[in-house]
This record gives sequence, structure tokens and C-alpha cells, in this order.
Amino acid sequence: MLRVDNLKIYYFLRDGVVKAVDGVSFIVPDRSIVGLVGESGSGKSTLASGILRLIPPPGRIVDGKIYLDGVELTSLSEEEMRRIRGRDISMVFQDPLASLDPLMKVGEQIVEAILAHEDISREEAIERTYKLLNDVGVGEERFHSYPHQLSGGQRQRVMIAIAMALNPRILIADEPTTALDVVVQRQIMELFNELRNKYSTSILLISHDISLIIQWSDYIGVMYAGELVEFSESRKLVEKPLHPYTQALIKAIPRISGGSSRLYSIPGSPPDLTNPPSGCRFHPRCPYKMEICESKIPEEYNFHGHRVRCWLYEEGIG
Repeated sequence: MLRVDNLKIYYFLRDGVVKAVDGVSFIVPDRSIVGLVGESGSGKSTLASGILRLIPPPGRIVDGKIYLDGVELTSLSEEEMRRIRGRDISMVFQDPLASLDPLMKVGEQIVEAILAHEDISREEAIERTYKLLNDVGVGEERFHSYPHQLSGGQRQRVMIAIAMALNPRILIADEPTTALDVVVQRQIMELFNELRNKYSTSILLISHDISLIIQWSDYIGVMYAGELVEFSESRKLVEKPLHPYTQALIKAIPRISGGSSRLYSIPGSPPDLTNPPSGCRFHPRCPYKMEICESKIPEEYNFHGHRVRCWLYEEGIG
């Protein structure tokens, strides 16, 4: 479905080069939800924008390939890429209020997205919009509402309707529940799951909330400082997290019963990506740091599909 091979996205600034995404490779299988998790600044959103070829200057893709159903996206012209966005691959952004046009009715915004890509009549586009609004739980009666007249959850559902308007093969959801309360958050995630099954759409779900990623994803990728440090089926990763950073993220999930009342936090801070640490980028914060970690970039080890970048596994898993 979607394959990313050794993708590198750098921002070229006066103060240096920010290696926001540095050699990331993963796949999104057909009709699956793949979760990407990591702290703020780990490169998750840059990766999502890079897949859509929407990196703003002074950033650019400097290496790597992106394949969608066998089509290599980085070599396409902007006009060819414009036809793919929305139709084959679309995105739900973090802040729906900033993404929606405040002066345009929400139904008209969906109609506009459809007519921009398909040669159909306006009446057909309106009928499809009514169906989409019903499918996402907003209701066709909200066609003539403006964004400010909707709740945060309703606005996010409208954004999902826009993203699903052309039945894309891949839907990228970048922090889609960040500004929502936990009840609406669950409703939105249930909606994603329903749409995945109904429209046979694969979803790349991006979040800093590892508990959300664990609950809803079939596969999980863990990003740290621009690198993908672990990738596995969700069940395997939860049962046996391999990378010390993944272990720390899971340990930091609040527990509602048992144990100490003190919350665990990962010591230190993510590195400056204009001058990342030598060797393993996590080694300044790692409790298992070895001498080799400070000087040599870790190899990637693959244990039956469970991939990890860490020198702890040079001789295999004990």
C-alpha cells in the first residue's frame, strides 16, 4: 500500500541543517492502522507532510523514496502530485478550526474538494456531501453551518469528511484528537475505525499519546529525534518493547490502580536536531548506555518483523 524507504527531510537554516526526518523506512499495509508515536519534535508531522510532498521552504526531501501502490511519489511533478492528494492520499490536520475556511459553509467546503478532483455535476457532489456528513456523524442538516457554529468534535468530523470525500487509499491523521476531551477523542477514533472498514482505507495515525496509539493501531512505529527507532505489530511491541525509549514511553503511561502514585518521566530532553548527539541520539537519556552508543550509529536489527535500532541487540534477543 504505502512504503517509505530511507526518507530524509532536512530544513536548511542560517544556524545549520535541521535533520527533522533522517533515514526513516516503514510500510502501511492494506486496510491497517499504523501508529507513529514520539515526543514533540521527533519528526512525526514533518514525515506526514513529506509523504504528501507539502514540506514548506526551507525544508526539502533530500533522499529516499515514497511508494503508493508502486508509484514513486518523490519523482512526480507538482501537477501529478496535486492529482494524487485528496484522491489517493489525504490528511486530517491537528487543528480543524485553522484548517477550515471560516467564511465558507462546511458543506460547500466538502463540495469544493470533490469538484476539484472529479468531473461530476454540483448536484452529485452535494448528494455525496450529504452522505459524508451523515457517515461521520455530523448530519446533513449541518451542510449550511459555518465552522464557528460547530463544536470541536464536529469540526474534526467535517475535516474527516473532507479527507474521505474521494475515498483515498491512505488517510494520514496528524494528532487528530489533541484538542478534544477524552469522550470525543474516543468517538473520533471509533469513527476512524469504522471508516477504515467501510471504505477499505489504510490510516497513518500520528500522536504523542502512546496509550492512544497502542489502543487503536495494528502496527506501531516509535520515532525519536528524526529517526524511527522501533517498528512492530502493536501486540508484539506492547508485550516486549525492545528500544529503551519505547520502554520509557510505556512506563510513563499513567496507571489508574496499583503501584506508586508518582508519575514516571523520561529524564533529560530531546536533542537539538541542528547538532544531534553522536552515535545513538538517545544515548544521553538512556539508562543502558554503553561506550559504543556514544560514537557509533546503531544498526537496525530485525527479529521476525520486529525492527529496532539499538546496540543492545547486536547479539540477538536473549
